[in-house]
Amino acid sequence: MPLPVAEQRARFAHMIGARDEISTRGPEWQVDRGGKPFAEADTCTIYQARWPAIGDGAVAGAGLWIEPKGDPRGYAIVIPDAGQNPEELLGLDGWPGGDRPGAGAPLQLAARGYAVAVPYLIGRTEADPKVGGREFLNRSAFELGRTVIGYEVQKVRALAAWMSAQAAGAPVAVAGYGEGGLIALYAAALDERITGVLCANFGPQADAWAQTADRNLFGRLPDFGDAEIAAMVAPRRLVLANPGFPEVRVPAGSHAKPGYNAPPSDEAFHAEAERLRSKPAPDGWDPAVAPADPIAALCGEAAAYPAATLTAEARPDDPAFATRAQRQFDEINTFNQRLLATCAATRAAFAKDLRFDSLDAFAESSEKYRQIFADDVIGRFDLPLAKPNPRSRAIDAPAGLRRYEIVLDVYPGLFAYGILTVPDGIAAGERRPCVVCQHGLEGRPQDVISGEGSDGWRAYKGYATALAQEGFVTFAPQNLYIFRDRFRVLQFKANAIGKTLFSLIIPQHQQIVNWLGEQPFIDRGRIAFYGLSYGGKSAMRIPPLVPEYCLSICSADFNEWVWKTHPPTAPTAMSIPASMRYSNSSIPGSTFNYAGNGGAHRPAPFMVERYHFDGVAP
Repeated sequence: MPLPVAEQRARFAHMIGARDEISTRGPEWQVDRGGKPFAEADTCTIYQARWPAIGDGAVAGAGLWIEPKGDPRGYAIVIPDAGQNPEELLGLDGWPGGDRPGAGAPLQLAARGYAVAVPYLIGRTEADPKVGGREFLNRSAFELGRTVIGYEVQKVRALAAWMSAQAAGAPVAVAGYGEGGLIALYAAALDERITGVLCANFGPQADAWAQTADRNLFGRLPDFGDAEIAAMVAPRRLVLANPGFPEVRVPAGSHAKPGYNAPPSDEAFHAEAERLRSKPAPDGWDPAVAPADPIAALCGEAAAYPAATLTAEARPDDPAFATRAQRQFDEINTFNQRLLATCAATRAAFAKDLRFDSLDAFAESSEKYRQIFADDVIGRFDLPLAKPNPRSRAIDAPAGLRRYEIVLDVYPGLFAYGILTVPDGIAAGERRPCVVCQHGLEGRPQDVISGEGSDGWRAYKGYATALAQEGFVTFAPQNLYIFRDRFRVLQFKANAIGKTLFSLIIPQHQQIVNWLGEQPFIDRGRIAFYGLSYGGKSAMRIPPLVPEYCLSICSADFNEWVWKTHPPTAPTAMSIPASMRYSNSSIPGSTFNYAGNGGAHRPAPFMVERYHFDGVAP
């Protein structure tokens, strides 16, 4: 049974991070032009403008405001592609963008008597050339339950709210092209004050994980393909177009997540439109698909409009445009910082039901949080573990130890691998404690066995071997955070269905401890987890959900994780944090930071190791 539309909207707004109160104060002329028009036409006057969007206006929209000559018959918002100057849509002589989708649309609407806003969308390369403005902002916003998409949707909704209040019953139309098409559709799906939408970015989203990182929406695909989002627009006017837009390709091997955005093929576009039409809809609701004149379809009329003659003093290289882009970036970055200052209190309020007056009270009260952590933060697959079907082979070991490579089946197509080290001299019937020793980012089990890390690091100092020489059985698993771009792409693929890398790692560890507990020389009640670096991150996320781990040691990774992903300014080569550099901002942090992860552990010994010269966090 599908959810009521109001519940769908609430879920979708939460997913994209459209959570902050919008302003309805409306546009103001750009101060640096003293209220003077940017351009004049025979049908309208064009100003550069900005408008408060979120809360007290800490995040504002910016772009163009086009006033028709005479009282407006309605209002419209035309959204260009990411990083495209709104001025390019006007068709000024000598300006770029005349052949881009949406060119001329603002003036077509103004000629029909609409007052039109044309906002600027954060670009992909500005502010930081290594990561790009959109991905950089999204990495930190993601940890706070927000996204760049959500911020820009709220900018559009703030304008729509002001517009709808100007004249009761006047139409409020939104049109978007490229990235602007995505923002237009999302805003219209959420806000009924928008009376009609033209989306020129519509198609199947099965490859959402392969797109650029700023489009990463946690848990989108099970419930919100483009057809499902468009269905929330009903019964209002919906126009779908596929004019194409510039492809975006982020190559592998950079600081940014590899990604590829491209317009859908005509076949894919129409297939998604047919999927939309197959959904229940109000009687008479019929979206316009690929009309010959999308703007006329949006306005509900085919009347001709006079050609506009434009005059403007500004040129495409006007430094004011770069200033505007930087201001838009800085406002969101600063707003993220403001959220950061209050998010600890938000998490404390979330965890208010945890009780600490006794171990029993903690165990009982923490169960609810552990389930939230498993389902909503980590994400888990509702699949039974396969039979382990263990395979092993002996490998070289120091004197006094025996060592084996072990492979276990977990799910169809997913296996677990690790290195088991067993001390000599275990008596018949004797059961030893076992320590699972976890490597770090880009690591291998051999790192904790020999101390000679695969990349030359010696931080691990062979601690799995040292523990075995003290009499413990040890097991060193291979975790999935390896091969840089490959594991990051796997993470985004998981995010698209509401899962994470740990949705796969946790069942691997469950199978490992199940198998270890069956060995006649291991005490199944004393299997511990000891992780260093990213293995320390694993120590925060795996043991709470694998009850057979009797204790957990987090080494060299226990930090204020959400804070760590929020550099106050765009990064430089020296200042970019490791969490930003490797795109590790992949676990939503608005409810569980590291202290919250600790609270999700069962009552059991838990230890943090911290080094004065740790390069991972101050």
